[in-house]
Amino acid sequence: MKTISLVTLYFPDENVKKNITQLSHFVDNVVLLDNTPNFDNSALFLGMEKTEYIAYKENLGLSEAFNRYLKKLTENCFIIFFD
Repeated sequence: MKTISLVTLYFPDENVKKNITQLSHFVDNVVLLDNTPNFDNSALFLGMEKTEYIAYKENLGLSEAFNRYLKKLTENCFIIFFD
């Protein structure tokens, strides 16, 4: 069974990118849920393996960002939540 890590972001920087790189060594997929208002930070995470980036472009809060992703999840997997 796959292990997916869900990480909420808010104005991420290079330090966050380093942490995501380390995290990706321990899970099958890292999903980045970006709550940064009016901005798409996808360029920061280009080329990162096992990483999916979703820009909500508004601050939804932790629960709403997680729930939006979980509602579209179609496979059984272990989920690890990070903030």
